Amino acid sequence: MDDDVRIHGYNLAGILLFDIELSRVSRVRCGDAFRCVYSMPDGCGESKACKNCVIRNSVRKSYGDIKADREQTEIQLIRGNNIEQIQMVVTTEPLQYNDELYVIVILEDITIEKIKEYTAHYLLRVVK
Repeated sequence: MDDDVRIHGYNLAGILLFDIELSRVSRVRCGDAFRCVYSMPDGCGESKACKNCVIRNSVRKSYGDIKADREQTEIQLIRGNNIEQIQMVVTTEPLQYNDELYVIVILEDITIEKIKEYTAHYLLRVVK
């Protein structure tokens, strides 16, 4: 991604995780490509909630400090007529390529792990 969180490259795992149409990806801001609820109606980066976006802020940190960043967050995506919540770990690291600075972004879906954690915690409370 560039400093405006526009996607410059991607892999198949990212396309599958976010159920993205390939035509929606190249040089598009991530929230628009992923169909983030906060990117509607004005676009990614334009709502009040965007200033707290972990993906956006992690990318900017990696640009400013030239170091890796790792943070957990929850994102809400529009899927048809539904809103899907996904627990994510966002890892960013700067990358120099062809004399340009970009940021590699790794998005790890930890939703299942969080559900297991919650279930185990709940079951322990019931047993006690």
